[in-house]
Amino acid sequence: MAQTLLKPRRYRGFVLTAAGLSKLQAQMTQLETQTKLRQNSRTIAERVQLSDPNGIHPITVRKILHQQGGVDKRSIRCIFDALGLELQPGDYAHASLVPQIAPAIEESPHSVSPRSHWGEAIDISHFYGRADELAYLQQRLVDDRCRLIVLGGMAGLGKTALAVKLAKTVESLFDAVVWRSLRHAPHPKEEFRDILGLLPSDLRTAKTTVGHLTRTLLTTLQRYRCLLVFDQLEPLLQSRAIAGRYNEGYEAYGELLQLVAEVPHESCVIVTTREFPKDLKLLKSPQVCVLQLSGFNPLDSQHLFAKPHCIEATNANWHVLNDYYAGNPRLLKMVVSRIEDYFGGSVTEYLQNLTNERLWFSDLEDLLAQPLDRLSLAEKVILRQLASQRQWCSLAQIRGDEVDNHWYGDLLEILDSLNRRSLIEKTIVSSPIIRTDVVDGAGVASATSPPIADEISVGERRITCFRVSPVLADYVSDRPMPTNNYAVA
Repeated sequence: MAQTLLKPRRYRGFVLTAAGLSKLQAQMTQLETQTKLRQNSRTIAERVQLSDPNGIHPITVRKILHQQGGVDKRSIRCIFDALGLELQPGDYAHASLVPQIAPAIEESPHSVSPRSHWGEAIDISHFYGRADELAYLQQRLVDDRCRLIVLGGMAGLGKTALAVKLAKTVESLFDAVVWRSLRHAPHPKEEFRDILGLLPSDLRTAKTTVGHLTRTLLTTLQRYRCLLVFDQLEPLLQSRAIAGRYNEGYEAYGELLQLVAEVPHESCVIVTTREFPKDLKLLKSPQVCVLQLSGFNPLDSQHLFAKPHCIEATNANWHVLNDYYAGNPRLLKMVVSRIEDYFGGSVTEYLQNLTNERLWFSDLEDLLAQPLDRLSLAEKVILRQLASQRQWCSLAQIRGDEVDNHWYGDLLEILDSLNRRSLIEKTIVSSPIIRTDVVDGAGVASATSPPIADEISVGERRITCFRVSPVLADYVSDRPMPTNNYAVA
């Protein structure tokens, strides 16, 4: 009986050692400097394809880069060859042996055992939704190797929970993870010194100036792959002035974020904030990811709040409720609790009462009042003007309302400031361009023929429009607003 000779399967139990990973990352950084292009699993797979017809899948490249499970030696060799590196015996090892080998490699910063300091990070055992946002952020952090990620949006949208979920998901890829809450506005000198004490570093210095601590922190982020999370940046920013400027003495935070975005390294800093720093626009690059969160769509919010709480609601009524509260999960959670307690779980009855009389309660008012207390007087006047419209408004419509002429020159800056505070929504709409031709009734000019206006659409123009969410519009309209002192800054 003839025997079939089976082709031996390739052994898939190799991973990079700390030395091999360090060598690979150094070469990738050098290539980025030379080519001005980011090197990630996809681009490396494309490089391999140029020299090896069999190629390699980007997922395999990702596994090798992040030491996530064993692969065959050929795959590792393909990557080294494609990047112009010589694969040496100390660059790879059997996966089961790497933990014993790595600590002995003193020259590699990646030999340090992963350490995590979660501080005041919240519990996310009941995290729900944001699947698209999480996948996008993970791709930007892992594949695109973003250095700075900023998550912004109004209070209650789940920025902190999303940041925790993201950090937990990628924790194993870093030498250290440090979570820091900025809720009490810690001074940068003390904060940076505390962070340095938590990160893996052999840098010791007696100098304690903010500038030196900033540079030392950046050097540490370059030598080790660290994930640093700053939660709630907005207390560091000025209130009752145009949004986005740092308080006096806190400018070092902005300088650190700028360095993190611009200087090459393998670490990542994640920031959550209700207000975007004003200089963030200047940091736009492939290494910076800025994501402004919006509310939940009706389907997700209904699944999260209505079903577990036995809330009675038609799809149409739930859409109305979700739109009114802008899909804000914290607001909806508060409202669902009131609907259970006072309306027998009926959304229909609640909406009927909401139509006749606005229903405010203390925790809802507190959440809406916090950002308004930080506004300048100029912002309050324009916000109230938008709130009174209850619809999308163009710049021309805002100027056409009864707003003091004093505002015209500052209107764009005020709207930009409100947008940085996540208090207004912005969209682009198309508007037809109409040409009006006037002719006489007979088609020939005549003193006795009445003229006829013929309107012809000759194209479209794109217009930027703004609006305030319905619940915030009602809250602002129900509160007295100052009309004196038109200072913008």
